[in-house]
Amino acid sequence: MAGFVQIIEWKTSRIDEVEQVNEEWRERFPEMGPTRILVGGDRDNAGS
Repeated sequence: MAGFVQIIEWKTSRIDEVEQVNEEWRERFPEMGPTRILVGGDRDNAGS
């Protein structure tokens, strides 16, 4: 079964705030949006 993958590259020093907004969205709208989210970090440029 084929799926959809979207990669979005962005920079922030406020990763905790971004993850909080995401969690709030998922709680408010459980039937909308992605079924899985993976957030990674740049090991060569930590904190960027």
